Amino acid sequence: MNEKRMLLALLLFATAAAMFGQANPLAPYGKNTYVTGITFIASARHPSCPLFVWVVDEHSPASKLDIKPGDRLLAVNGQSVSTVEQAGPLLRTDNDLPATLSLGRDSKTFSMAVPRMKLSELEEKDGMKLMADGSIEPLDATDAEIKYDLELENHFSERLTGRVFPSHYPDDSQLYYAGFEIFILKNPAAIAVGGLEQGPASDAGIHWGDVITSVNGVDPRGNSVAQLQSLFSSNKSEHMTLLIDRAGTAKTLYFTLARAIDILHRNHRQLYKGKVVPDGLPPEYLYCED
Repeated sequence: MNEKRMLLALLLFATAAAMFGQANPLAPYGKNTYVTGITFIASARHPSCPLFVWVVDEHSPASKLDIKPGDRLLAVNGQSVSTVEQAGPLLRTDNDLPATLSLGRDSKTFSMAVPRMKLSELEEKDGMKLMADGSIEPLDATDAEIKYDLELENHFSERLTGRVFPSHYPDDSQLYYAGFEIFILKNPAAIAVGGLEQGPASDAGIHWGDVITSVNGVDPRGNSVAQLQSLFSSNKSEHMTLLIDRAGTAKTLYFTLARAIDILHRNHRQLYKGKVVPDGLPPEYLYCED
């Protein structure tokens, strides 16, 4: 799975996902795929750990039900499930029939019928659009941007020389930053936007793959990872101006940096032993992220 599709599958598709940072075995998705709007997570390191509810998409019918992050998924339509591979085909279908989920919370178990909706419609509500190849793009992405993104994805391993904020967050959660990972590219040399979190930059309209030509008037090319970390973060809330090249179109974005810890919470994540892990896991199951 390519870099962009992996991130989008994990963070936006809202069906069932592997543990954060792992490829999603359920992609690709079709235009007639129906989903529940619930993202489930599983531990690749501890197979005995159950599937958990991570995020319930606010635009899905499931958001109106009593389903909470940290709930355990026990069965789908009466079939017991313990892995993403088992749950995936039951959670995504080609029809809008509800999925009956059996869930556990604390010492109680309960079941409820969860309506499904078309993935393409859910993505549109989330500001994205489903492409014919199963990938997704921002609603306002042009043909030129989509072509550029595809070329970058196809040559990603050849061009990548380094990453800044590879977890999408600075190591110090008290730092202020824009809310995205940074790719250091070669042939030609460029600094580009990588994995995006919901944060100041995404609110301002930044896209995956945007080439950053200036940061507050400074050309970011030629800097080390450490220098770029300093350039793109601060000890205090500051305004940032980015000049970007989006597939040949110049744009200027303005926003105010936000604390990493606040962006973590906004994106349903938390810090555990210095690592970024999904939020909502019951304390007794945090070992699943070890």
